[in-house]
Amino acid sequence: MENRSGNWKPARGRFRECRKKTGVSSPILSILFKVFHFYCSTLYAIISIMRLPEDYIAGFVDGEGCFALNLIREVKHHRKNTPVYIYWNVEFAIELRKDDIDVLNGIKDTLECGNISVNRQGSVRYAVNDINDLLYKIIPFFEKYPLRAKKRFDFQLWKEAVEILYENKGAKTNIRTTGNRRGSRRRVWNRKDLQRLQQLGTAMKEYKSKGSAWKWLGEIEK
Repeated sequence: MENRSGNWKPARGRFRECRKKTGVSSPILSILFKVFHFYCSTLYAIISIMRLPEDYIAGFVDGEGCFALNLIREVKHHRKNTPVYIYWNVEFAIELRKDDIDVLNGIKDTLECGNISVNRQGSVRYAVNDINDLLYKIIPFFEKYPLRAKKRFDFQLWKEAVEILYENKGAKTNIRTTGNRRGSRRRVWNRKDLQRLQQLGTAMKEYKSKGSAWKWLGEIEK
C-alpha cells in the first residue's frame, strides 16, 4: 500500500519478488502493478476528498455544533403497568439544512463515527451517541484541535459528563422507576456521580441558546 508520502517502493519490491518466484513474465506483472497503482491512487484520492481539514471542523463546530447532556423520561405504554424510566443521555450533534449534507458527510468520514439522518422539516442531522465513540474519538479530537469560542467551556463540562457516564456504564442508577423492575445489576451508581451530572447539566444550560428546566428532577432520589 501507499504511504502518506506517495512511496510505492515496498509494493514494487513485492512484485519483483513475485516475478522471480512464479516465473511470470515481466510485461504481465508490469500491467498488474499499473492497475494496482491506479486503483490505490484513485481510492486514496476519493478518501482525501471526503475528509475535511481538522481545523475546519473545529471552527465549524464552534458555530454549529452541540454538546448535549439530557435527562430523558421514557414511558413504556406498551408494557405492563406502563413503567417509566428516567436516564441520562449524552450526545454530540450538528444540524444543518438538507442541502448541506455533503459537509456533514465530510465531518462523519473524518471523525469516523456517528450517523446522519434527515427529518421531514428539511434538516439533516449528524449525531454521535455511542459512549465509546464519544470518549475515544470525539473528545480526543477536540482536545487536539481545540474550540476557540465560548463553546470550549461547554465542551469541558460535557467531557466530564461523558467520563462519568462511561465509568458508570452498565450500572443501575438510583433514579426511581415505576412498574416492572429492570434486570438486576450488581454495580450501582455512586450518588455523588448522579448529583454531579445534575450540576453539569445545569451549568451547560448557560451555553445553550434555548432550554428548559427538567420537570422530573424530583423523581431522582436525593
